[in-house]
Amino acid sequence: MTLQNSFVLHPDTAQELAVTMQHPTHAILLWGPNGLGKTLLAHQLATEWLQADATAKAFIRTLRPQKGVIPIESVRELAGFFSLKAASSSEVNRVVIIEDAETLSLPAQHALLKQLEEPPKGVVLLLTATLPRLLLPTIRSRVQQIHIQKPPLSQIVSHFARQGYATNEVEKAYKMFDGNISRMQMLLSAKVETDYFTTAKHILQQGRFERLSMIDSELKDKSIALATLRALTQIADTGLMQASSQEQLKKWQKVLAAVHTANGAMTTNTNTKLVLTELMLTL
Repeated sequence: MTLQNSFVLHPDTAQELAVTMQHPTHAILLWGPNGLGKTLLAHQLATEWLQADATAKAFIRTLRPQKGVIPIESVRELAGFFSLKAASSSEVNRVVIIEDAETLSLPAQHALLKQLEEPPKGVVLLLTATLPRLLLPTIRSRVQQIHIQKPPLSQIVSHFARQGYATNEVEKAYKMFDGNISRMQMLLSAKVETDYFTTAKHILQQGRFERLSMIDSELKDKSIALATLRALTQIADTGLMQASSQEQLKKWQKVLAAVHTANGAMTTNTNTKLVLTELMLTL
């Protein structure tokens, strides 16, 4: 597995990470703007180094801020983790991930410095930070620093295009969030979900002919059709709960039954058009 399969990485960042994944140093700092996946990258690296076996999680210790700070006690508790008997004799057999390392209190930073000066064998200390300048200079000088750079717009557009998002929507999201990929993903996903609900409501409001005509237009793509079925299910569930008459209850029961039938057929029948035609005639 390569990190580029899971993350949108600037080419320079990808090159550095590839080398580090194969030849890790005892202490690494992943730093860069928010929203580029530093924390997820750290955990993915740890999983790769420990080969993701059944015992891997026991040999990953994560420190993260509590109420905005990582106290010295959290760093001191690492002594017990370092004394654990390693599950393997590989180059890396334990990983400490310190998320948002700039939130380490000053005493905690001094305690961490001692660990950096005398690193335990087989342990990698993996830090993430948005503002590395808040770390002691002596800490920064003792870690391998990898800059998680913002990928170019063209690369981000390609990434989201592979997920089916329109280029113009991606570019708008890029400008809105200044390339914060995490926020872009949330916005684009939410917009797509909204589009599915709009399509689902449109289906329920139209006559039979109009519904059938949607099969070769809005619902032509199977993934979109499935997402729209999910939206129809949620709308029908809500309708059942809010039904104020026997007539409304029967209406939503009919819709829900038809959608459930279509969902089941879609998983076993490759002829999406046939399944959707049956659904539109039933509604």
